[in-house]
Parts: sequence; C-alpha cells; structure tokens
Amino acid sequence: MENKAINMDDMLREAFLDLDFNHPKNEQLLFASSNALLTKKHFIKPINGSNLGGIKLIVLIIITSVFSISIIGLNDQVEPRYQANVVSFEEFVNEEEVVVAKLPKMSLYSFNNQVTPLNSRGPKKANYFAPIIQAEKKEELKIYRPKELVEIPELSPDDVLLNEKRKKKLIKDLLKFEKTRFSEINSSVDNSEIKGLPFFSIWKTELSNFEYKIFLNDLLINQRRESYINARTHDEIWLELSADTSFMKPMEEMYSSHPAYYEYPVVNISREGAQLFCDWLTSEVNKSVKNKEKLIRIRIPTDKEWEYVASSGKKRQPYPWGGDFVRNSKGNYLANFYPVKGNYVADGAFFTTKVLSYFPNEFGVYNIVGNVAEMVDYPHSGEIGAKGGSWKDSAAYIKIYAEDINLGISEPKPTIGFRPVIVYQKEIQFNVDDEKDEVSIVLTEEQIAANNKRKAKKMSELLNLVKHDFLPMSMSKLEDSEVFKGVYIQKTEVSNIDYKTFLFDLIIQKRMDEFHIAKPNQELWRSLAIPNEPYVEFYFFHSAYDHFPVVNITAQGAELYGKWLLEEAKKVDQKNKLSHLKRLRLPNEVEWTAAATALGQHSPYPWKEKGVRNQEKKHRGKALANFKTGRGDYMGVAGNLNDNADIIAPIRSYWPNNFGLYNMAGNVAEMIQYKDGDYGCKGGGWNSNAEQIKINAIDTTKGYLKPGPTIGFRLVGEYIPESSTTIKEK
Repeated sequence: MENKAINMDDMLREAFLDLDFNHPKNEQLLFASSNALLTKKHFIKPINGSNLGGIKLIVLIIITSVFSISIIGLNDQVEPRYQANVVSFEEFVNEEEVVVAKLPKMSLYSFNNQVTPLNSRGPKKANYFAPIIQAEKKEELKIYRPKELVEIPELSPDDVLLNEKRKKKLIKDLLKFEKTRFSEINSSVDNSEIKGLPFFSIWKTELSNFEYKIFLNDLLINQRRESYINARTHDEIWLELSADTSFMKPMEEMYSSHPAYYEYPVVNISREGAQLFCDWLTSEVNKSVKNKEKLIRIRIPTDKEWEYVASSGKKRQPYPWGGDFVRNSKGNYLANFYPVKGNYVADGAFFTTKVLSYFPNEFGVYNIVGNVAEMVDYPHSGEIGAKGGSWKDSAAYIKIYAEDINLGISEPKPTIGFRPVIVYQKEIQFNVDDEKDEVSIVLTEEQIAANNKRKAKKMSELLNLVKHDFLPMSMSKLEDSEVFKGVYIQKTEVSNIDYKTFLFDLIIQKRMDEFHIAKPNQELWRSLAIPNEPYVEFYFFHSAYDHFPVVNITAQGAELYGKWLLEEAKKVDQKNKLSHLKRLRLPNEVEWTAAATALGQHSPYPWKEKGVRNQEKKHRGKALANFKTGRGDYMGVAGNLNDNADIIAPIRSYWPNNFGLYNMAGNVAEMIQYKDGDYGCKGGGWNSNAEQIKINAIDTTKGYLKPGPTIGFRLVGEYIPESSTTIKEK
C-alpha cells in the first residue's frame, strides 16, 4: 500500500509540476480536480455489470488521502533539503537584513513566515492538465529584512547590455534637451505673471516605468544592493486597493515590469526612491564627457515651480487648460481622474494611463494634473507632498491650487509618482577675494574649446559685416545720408553670449586687467524692487539667457569689447577685408538718432506708428517694444496688450524698424558718447514708460552714466573714407 501511495504521490507531483499555486487559475484547477474526485456521481464504471461501490469508496479515500498528504505535507518533505535557505522573519526583527545564498530556479511559496520551494524534484513535463499557468522562473537573491521578503533579480549579460544602451540614450536626450522629452521653463520669456523663479527644465511627462527600470537595473549592475532595496517598486500595494486580491493580482505582477506598462507612470515608490533616482541621474550626466554644461542637479520640484509649470505661468488658473471645466467642447475629459461616482473609466482610463495621454498645456507638459499626484517639496516649511491629484481623486482635488491631500506622505502609494526638474550651475564663477579685490576664474578644457569655437564664428561674421550683424547707414534715405558714408551700425544690442566670449578670451589670454574693467556686476540686480536673486545667479551665466542683451557693464567695458572684436578679427583677416575698418565703438548721439529715425519718418518712435501699438490689421493692438505700460505694470494684461516680457526680452524681439534695427526703443537703454566725451544712453529700457522710449526723450544720464540692469549697448563700425576703396553695401 505504501508503494502505491508513493506512486500516486509521484503522479500527482508530476501532474502539478512547476505550477504557481498562488495563481487564481491554478487554484481553480485544483478546486475542479478535487470536485471531480469527490463527486457523488459514479466515476468508476461497473466491471462486468457488477457494482463495485465498496472498491470505489476505498480508492476514493486512498486518492484523496494521498493527494492531501502530498500537497499539505510537501513542506515537511522538502524543508530539510533547503533548511539553510529558510529564515523566519521573527528571528531577525532586530536585524537590518540577512542575506541568503542564491536559491535554485524555483517557485516560492510563503507559509507560516517561511519560504519553501515547491518543485523540489528534478525537471519533469507538466502536460496533464490544461490550462497550465507556469510561475516565472528566475535566479534570485533573497534578502530578508524585518517582516518582509525582498527579491533581488539577477540580470543576464544581454539584460546588462540592453540597459547600458538605454541609459546612454536617456543621458544623450538629457544633454541635448530633447524637445520631445523636456520643456525649458524661463519666466523672463514666457507669458508669465509669476516672477522670480530661476530658469529650469522639466520632464514633459511623469517619470515612466521604463525610465525608472533603467535606474533600478543600473543599481543592480553596479552592485548597489542597498540602494536597490530602498528604491524598488512596492508592487504588492496594488493588492490593498481591493478586498478581492485576485482582481488586482495582474497589476501587482506586471505593472512595473511588463513592457505593456513601460509608458505608464512609475508608482508605489517611496520619496527616498525618487530622490535616489534624481541623485543617480545627476551623477551619471555629470560624469559624461559630452556634458558641456554641468548640471547642478536633477531633483523633485518645489511647490512653486510645479504650480508655475501647471498654470503655464498664469496666476490662479484653476486647471492647466485654462477653463473652469474638466471637459472640452466635444465633451471629452481633459485628464485622468475620478469623474463620476462609482465610475472610474468614464475618462478613458481605469487606473493610471500612458504618460503621453490627453492634451499638453501651453508649456507642452502632459498630465500635470490627474493620472498620478506628483511629488513636490515645500522649501519654506520643510514639508513634502504631492500635488495635482490622481486617477483616484475627484475634480476638486486635481485643481492646480487645491489642498495637498498627500502632505507629509513619503511612503509608496499607487496614486503617487513624480516629475523631475533640472536646474543648472553657472558656466563660470566670479569668485571675489574681498581682501585682495581679486577675481579667480578657472576654465575647463571643454569651456576653452567651446569659447574658441564661438570666437572663430564671431570673427567670420565680422569679416562679412553687411551679411551678418551690421547695416551700412549710407543706405538710409535721410537727406544727409552722405554724412554717414562708411558708418555701419549693429542690428541688435550686444548679447550675453558675445560678451561672454570676449570675457572668456581675456581670461584665456591672461589679460586680467582688462577683464576686471569689463566684467559685469551682477550684484546690481539687487538694486531693483523685483524678485532678483534668479537674475543675479543666472542672467549672465546660463545659456538660457545667451541671446539676451548684456547689462550691468561700464561704458569702458563696452569700448574694450569693440576694441577686442576688431583686433581679433584682423588677426584672421587673410584677405584684408577689414584693412580700412578704423574702429568699432559706441555710436554718437547723431548716429544713434539717425539710425532710430530710419527712413526719416516723422514719428516720435523708431516705427512709423505714432503710438506704441501695431496698427496693421493682422497684428493690431500688439506692443511694438518692451517697456513699462503703467505704474508698476511691466507687462500689461493678457492678450494683445501684453508685451510678453516682464524684465528683458531677447535681442531680436518685436518688429525691427524700417532700417532693419531691433529694439531701438525699450528693452535696454543703449549707451552713446556725446561730442564733449560724456557718456549717456538713449531709447529707454524695460522699466521706462512710453514717453521715455521716444527717440528725442531727454537723456537724464548724460555725464552720470553708471552700469545697471536697464542699460546695454550696440556698436558702430567706422571705415576710413578713401576714394580708392569701395565698400560693398547690401
């Protein structure tokens, strides 16, 4: 009898080999098998017409007993064989973690706080029952921590190579600021009513499972086991959403790992995990040899940064799309949330949805509200939270300025994800030694190479004056245009990037005396009654402001820039194109006024209109310059009355005048030199009113000109007039 029991045991083990007994379909299979064995109907046909009911009953008892013993007693049969791999949680409550050796490929089943292999015998075919649900087989390292079991997956060589390729692509996109993945946010350029935020970039989408998986795999590749444990996804939390755990089982098993969910937002990670991701990516990017501009760091956004992005820079806007409703004109929902009581799917999604779902806001950012609440920091109070609401929240909680119902939560939740921001360090630091009054600057080899490249391009442009930056004033239709024969004027104000190229070259050539005279004093931003710290930190130093006019420099610094530009251009002028260019300098009052007047129109401004608004039908009502529209009003109101700049605008903003010159009124006042040698400025700046930006407005700075954040300059080129020389004019 014992031999028969063993044979039956083998048969049952062979039938249920390698099955995941926790899977609901396998449970149904076992239940159906038990019912078939225990049914009251005859399942053994009579032999030779006789009724063998007693035999049936005996066989039934034997089969049932053996079946029960082989399943329930399985733990006792295999436990001795793997005793070294079985650890009770209670034994290590006070231990941080216990590492157990690699277990053989097997399914695991937790029973009475112990882990026991089910398929303890050799590999056999399992083809007796259908359908058969096989448990996933991987070699895993088991980490036992207080009251939890942590699985450490083992990556194959192919997995490692694939992850390295994906990581390189992520870093490459970040260094290029791939427009499909990141949005650059600059409150000085954007139509913003929220001022004082530094320049930063932000993910267009919530961080996806795919991106987070790259991070987790890289931790495994580099043997950072403790970081992996702290950063892993807690998929078991999905089961807490329903009393019927089998309903949420697919989410637990597949959401963070299956390719079908790669484009969904990562959830069920702790605040520590999100921070570890940010620190990891910051380190990886800063290690890249292709990183021309070191990042300060990648981090979780502040509440103000998040609100700014969500509202597209518009104060107190309820939703990212601008209106007060959660549907568009066609009745379609505009976000993934809990739209109707008892109906999660009315908006097109049950739980989370893909990170590129629905329409982006004006900054090109997707799902900034709804889908998953996004982690934020509150730097003023030191608290943490998650804003924007999730797929599980009603319309009231997905409003931009709604109460943060996740305040103080750092634990993983299936409703919370995150969207990192990228902030930058200065390209150079002006470190002042107060005792010695010295500035110490160190440029990297990459910065020197990049500056030499920019310088070569600038010299090439200067060799073709008419084609690029300068216009000949003799082309004007002024009655006295002959007076300006041989005089060229720059189309735009001098930009930060051009002036930075000049300063860097002085450093490279060790011309530090000139550098001290020419360097901008960014501390002057603090003299203004505006949120000025971001401008002190970023205006001159960061590439986002490369094409904004340089400010906070002296007239002597402007003259040195013109002198340097001509000297360096002549060094590479092999065809002597600039042999008769006498100097590059600040314009005088007559030259500047003539250039602003352009075609000699009788308007008080550099444009033909008598006022400050465009009168053309297509652009009627739009501002023609960057100026102060009223007391304390630097931008106007939304729509056509807005000049689109709260402080300074890029050098090619607005329409050029009829002579082709940009920003001859407003933006920044431009330095000039009077006949008596005094310096002053004309044209008014971003803080000037409509009267002060007129061409003939009184110059109150004559003889008292000081550097400041409202004053810049443009150059004129002066040729030596010779009858034998013809200057090719456009």
